[in-house]
Amino acid sequence: MAGSTTRFWAGAMLGMGLCGALVLALHTTPAGAATTADPIPATDQSPVDPPFGAYLGACKTDSDCSGGNTCVSFNKRGNRCTHACQQDAECGAAGRCTKKNRCSLR
Repeated sequence: MAGSTTRFWAGAMLGMGLCGALVLALHTTPAGAATTADPIPATDQSPVDPPFGAYLGACKTDSDCSGGNTCVSFNKRGNRCTHACQQDAECGAAGRCTKKNRCSLR
């Protein structure tokens, strides 16, 4: 009985080892192969967003922003060039005035 139990566990361990090796082989990229994944952009700039540095466009620092706008960090959109506001009308058709009195993309 002890021999059959040992053979069972040895077979089970061998089977799990082979499954693990197969999974690793399927999920690795061969050396020198090109990857198709696009790099993550440095900013949250979408193709439909205003251009970098423009009003409501992505930015890194205040000096990136044109027209007296400042670079402000937004939770969902990242850094954006914006200005102070009191109501939505001050932000143009693409923007809205946030609770922190800054224009943001809708």
